[in-house]
Amino acid sequence: MCEVSKPNQSAKWKRNGVDVATGGRYEVKVDGTRHTLTIKDAEKSDQTQYSVAFADLTSEASLSVTGKFHDLTRINNMNNESDFAQK
Repeated sequence: MCEVSKPNQSAKWKRNGVDVATGGRYEVKVDGTRHTLTIKDAEKSDQTQYSVAFADLTSEASLSVTGKFHDLTRINNMNNESDFAQK
């Protein structure tokens, strides 16, 4: 998230210097002075440098992704098996 002093400024988000294509896992929102880049289901491969550029200003940050991977397929299968056993 980046906040600027003037509302609704045009911004360009970059990942390692390359424009971020919005859609899919990447969502860009502007709410007045706040500009937000959201990465849905972030994973280790998303760890890198991100920047947001305005007409005369650029801000940069590094993203770190931590946490444990959960196999949702297995959890869903377990839920389905218990649902079946209850019927």
